[in-house]
Amino acid sequence: MRHGLWVDLGFSVRDCRDNLRRVGAVAKLFMEAGMIVLAACLSPYRADRQRVRGPERSRNLREFHLPMKFRSGLI
Repeated sequence: MRHGLWVDLGFSVRDCRDNLRRVGAVAKLFMEAGMIVLAACLSPYRADRQRVRGPERSRNLREFHLPMKFRSGLI
């Protein structure tokens, strides 16, 4: 997604939030078309994930937490 649809985003907190919002919007379009959507995103902030999920918690949404340690310089 970052290399195609929105190359204008960096990796600041604000850009990461906007990236997640955009991924959610695209996923919603596909879901509304009846498709199964898998989206893998790094999202350390629960509030951002809840915002994308929307006021009504979708029964179709599954969230998985994979604990990881990040080292500086990998990205």
